[in-house]
Amino acid sequence: MWTYRRNPSGLCGGKEIEVFSRRGAARRIIMDYVRLGASGLEVSRICLGCMSYGQATTGYSHSWTLSEQDGRTFIKRALDLGINFFDTANNYQDGESEAVLGRAIRDFALRDEVVLATKVCAAVRPGPNGRGLS
Repeated sequence: MWTYRRNPSGLCGGKEIEVFSRRGAARRIIMDYVRLGASGLEVSRICLGCMSYGQATTGYSHSWTLSEQDGRTFIKRALDLGINFFDTANNYQDGESEAVLGRAIRDFALRDEVVLATKVCAAVRPGPNGRGLS
């Protein structure tokens, strides 16, 4: 398990992160953060796409999807390295991607320190309210 501390002074427009292993070994990495448009949000320059996390049990799923446990490993490592920007969608693995990401964020991070990007226009079921922003 790795934990990190941010150095607010930063280097090269980024923030220095001191990473510790279970054995106490430390190393420093730099994650670069940028403003997300005019929102004022600071996001890591790297965004972790979560389409492959969660195996849908109710319908369409890809053969290359990862189990929740495997997906959580990637999400935890991304957080440990200072990534605070994640992308998912309501139809990735029939919504399982959003659920896996939500549970991992709940368990590994403070919600107000991460930015979640999602898409909600894809159809998730038949009928007038099965797609779009309704």
